[in-house]
Formats: sequence, C-alpha cells, structure tokens
Amino acid sequence: MGAIEELEDDYEEPPPKYPYKIGETKQLGRFLEATRDIQKGEVLWSEKPLVVAPVAVTPPVCLSCYTPVDGSYKCPKSGWPLKGPECAKAVAGNAEVVIPHQTEGRFEIDDYNMPCYLYESIGPLRVLCMQKSAPKKIPKDKKDGITFEVT
Repeated sequence: MGAIEELEDDYEEPPPKYPYKIGETKQLGRFLEATRDIQKGEVLWSEKPLVVAPVAVTPPVCLSCYTPVDGSYKCPKSGWPLKGPECAKAVAGNAEVVIPHQTEGRFEIDDYNMPCYLYESIGPLRVLCMQKSAPKKIPKDKKDGITFEVT
C-alpha cells in the first residue's frame, strides 16, 4: 500500500460547523434539519436583534430603558412617558419622538396600570427608519424577509 492510500484511509470528515443544515422543499419552504443530536439547552446560533423595542402589548414603559413608568416624567418633545431626563436624551433622535414633535403631536396614556396599544407601533417604526439610517442591515432578498420602503 502506498503513502496516498494510507492517508486516505486515515481521513475523517471534519465535524460540521453548525449542528444543522438549511433545507428547502416546495411543500415546506425553508427549514432547519439537525445534522447530529442536539443537546438540551445547546445554543444553535446567536445574533444581535435588528431593533430593540417594547413588546406590542405592554403596560407603559420607558422607551429607552424599558422600565415601567407612571407618567410622572414625560418626554418634552413627544409626551411619551419616560423614566427621566437621561432617557429623554437617549431617545431624542428616535422616530417615535421626532415625528410627533414635528407634527406637534403628543401621546397621552389614560391608565398606567393597563397595557397600552400605542407601543405596538414602536418596533415596526424603528425597523422602517433603518432603511435610511442603516440600509445594510435590512435584507434585500425576498427570501430573507420582508423589505420596507421609506420615502
């Protein structure tokens, strides 16, 4: 037996980088398929979120630090309840503050102990504004997700 044959006999496939592969069928669309046993609690992937925003149905929270608020401090530009002046400074350039300020709108929340529907708009608005502020983060391929257009 020659040296090449000996090397070929000893060769082992390297383990896959990820414990899954991406598959696609007409019936299912795109999906993940395990390539090995996955342990309980094992992290399969980790990535930074596209945006951070309050959950859609939430009692009033600060738009900067997301702690519950009682309405005792409000953003001077938009009327959104915030934790304090430091949080107002942190969100001063955010669309949910700038747009109401430019249109002389103010947010009023009736009951600070109940979920508030106004927060449903924050996440989508932040994503829409990213098309101008961070266009490379927004997927352009229809397979990768929905594309938004802001004019």
